[in-house]
Amino acid sequence: MNNSSSSTIQNPDGSTSEIDFGTFNPPASLSIPEFDTSLDIPQKKSLTDLVNTSFSSIPALNILKSLKIEGNSSVCSVNIPFSLGGFSGSGDIDFCQFNDVFNILGSFILAFAHLFAVYIVFKGD
Repeated sequence: MNNSSSSTIQNPDGSTSEIDFGTFNPPASLSIPEFDTSLDIPQKKSLTDLVNTSFSSIPALNILKSLKIEGNSSVCSVNIPFSLGGFSGSGDIDFCQFNDVFNILGSFILAFAHLFAVYIVFKGD
């Protein structure tokens, strides 16, 4: 093949011949009746707005938004106010009967965390 930019090729016998590329006549327009080429370009919004509007339409998440769990370290019961539609109320969860169990469980977790920290520090390679 000839490396020049012309549209000729070199034949095996050494002669050159013109390359016939043919002609391309594209159709004037494609008319497919079911194919709609018009595009509705969406509005540009922030991700925060899209997530807030999507989640605001879910009723279960509205119930979770209304829940507030309040308590402090000296009180072993928790008051949970809630509202569902036009109904509102509150519930109390009392952990006072498990106070000793939680203290012992907390001690075990703290001891395990200290032992694991010592293991990480001294394990070496």
